[in-house]
Amino acid sequence: MAHAKELSFPELHRVINTMSASSRSVEEKLQILPPDLHADAIHYIDELVKRSKKRSSKTFRCAAEGTLTDLGTRYSSVDLQHKALEWREA
Repeated sequence: MAHAKELSFPELHRVINTMSASSRSVEEKLQILPPDLHADAIHYIDELVKRSKKRSSKTFRCAAEGTLTDLGTRYSSVDLQHKALEWREA
């Protein structure tokens, strides 16, 4: 992302106060920003959209899923907890 010019305190304060008004749309907030920050804001929004698509499209898969299902018929969860404690102490 390109580095934009630094804003003076009064400009920064104005931008923050204006952008924190939740009733304004993204387009309105973008118009309030100085023109040299428009590209940065759009790039940031695009990255957020891309990140949210990646997050929602993946489903959790475990390679070991279901491999111990036969133990459920032979051992209770308490039995397995005791066995795990034995292994830790060894």
